[in-house]
Amino acid sequence: MSDERNRDASPASEPRQDEPTELLPGGMGKRPEPERDADDNSTLPMPKPQSRPDDDTTVLEAGATESLGEGAEELEEAGPHEPDVPGASAAPEPDSAPQRPVRRPSRTVLALVAAAVVVACAAVAVLTYQAELWGGVSVPDVVGLTEADAASALRDAGFDVSEKDVPTDDGVGTAIYTNPDAGARARHGSVVELGAGVPRTVPPVVGASLDDARELLGDAGITDLRLEYKNSDEDEGTVLSCSPAAGSVVTADEQVTLVVAQPYTAPDVVGLSQDEAARIIGEAGLSSKVEWQEAEGTPLTVLSTSPEAGERASAGATVTVTVVAPGASSETRVADYLASNPRDVSAYLNWKGWSFDYGLTETGTGSLAGEECAETGWKKSGVGMLAFTPRPLSSRHGVFLGSLFTSDVLGQGSAIAGVRFEPALAGDDANPQVNSSTISTWAVRCGLDNLEGTLAADDVAKAMGGSAAQRRYVVGYGEQDGCVWAILVRDRSVVVTCAPRGLYDDVDLSGYGDSLGVYLAYTLGTD
Repeated sequence: MSDERNRDASPASEPRQDEPTELLPGGMGKRPEPERDADDNSTLPMPKPQSRPDDDTTVLEAGATESLGEGAEELEEAGPHEPDVPGASAAPEPDSAPQRPVRRPSRTVLALVAAAVVVACAAVAVLTYQAELWGGVSVPDVVGLTEADAASALRDAGFDVSEKDVPTDDGVGTAIYTNPDAGARARHGSVVELGAGVPRTVPPVVGASLDDARELLGDAGITDLRLEYKNSDEDEGTVLSCSPAAGSVVTADEQVTLVVAQPYTAPDVVGLSQDEAARIIGEAGLSSKVEWQEAEGTPLTVLSTSPEAGERASAGATVTVTVVAPGASSETRVADYLASNPRDVSAYLNWKGWSFDYGLTETGTGSLAGEECAETGWKKSGVGMLAFTPRPLSSRHGVFLGSLFTSDVLGQGSAIAGVRFEPALAGDDANPQVNSSTISTWAVRCGLDNLEGTLAADDVAKAMGGSAAQRRYVVGYGEQDGCVWAILVRDRSVVVTCAPRGLYDDVDLSGYGDSLGVYLAYTLGTD
């Protein structure tokens, strides 16, 4: 019973002779028996066991044999193992030899091979790059060579050359730089810029705008600029002149001055002298007209301008300059004449409408002894008479022929030793009161301060030890800024005098009570 079950279960059991045998796809089913002769008593070979569709099949992945160790290798060497089946004979050899499994290389081996290939390729790339077989050609170092040699070397290396002038203080005519730099790789036949040193010269900037001029000068390496502005009809900001001039060779640290156009504006000349103001206004492209004004301050000093400083004006416009009038802050301020230049006094009197009467010179006295001083007279209707004389206390002035054969000695610069003013009396002044009040009035009008005393005629006579005076008068006197002044008032006349104190240094005062005031009062009152 057990034998029969074994035979039924065995895949190698012989088929029964009474059952037909057919070959199924995939080796399934029964294999047909081969024809044989009747007298052939040989035994049929046992068919090679085939897997059935419902058998569990284990698939080994590549490299599975490695995990089996040495046993797997023995199995591979021994070939496929046929199961031992009782009663089964050896299966016949197939027509061709059975294929043995191919051993695949391990991952480590593959990685090493790939790395070797990469290294070899890199070595080849480096060697061919260094040999300049690819990646461009190296730019040669030509800095310091002459311009011609540098350009030749670049062309020999296979480059086209574009030369550019580079202003320099040193290295004129030599290569200053290349672009690309030396050692850099560039395509064969590409353009290399060669900077060649040339002298640093001032570029032409006259007529350019200030911004453009700065850029041009900067390109030449000139950055130390000094700007001056001048009134001009040119557009504002236009460069009018340049110093040093265009084409001049300069160094990088040398200063260049640009004169730049600005609109015509009146310059600020207030406080300057008349002559200095006229010069500056002329340099500004404008003309000037002087107007004098009687005012406190240094004669011929500018008080104001019209238009005012900074105001725009057209080219050639006239700027009216108002200055302190020379000679006096007013025509009756006698002390001002002594502090003024004689030529300025002459100009002032002409400006104020005074008429020249006569003019000659006399020798001075006292501290002015030996000096030729002006002896001249001027008149003005409604104002009076002015005498510039070394004898201001005397009433005897003038010459018989008047202005004939005489000249304006003030205009010629003769010194002023003293001043005598005899005002024209009219209206309320026609009959002055002979008292100290009248003296004070005229002292104010003539700009005289520091009244020291007032002497009537009797006071003078008493001081001199004499009897009562024969004439009626009063004299006031004082000293101001080194000058001695005296005012005489008598019936229908007033006389104002002023002279440096040194003019009286030689006067013997012993007969006048040792008083300069008594001397002044007596000399004026009795003349």
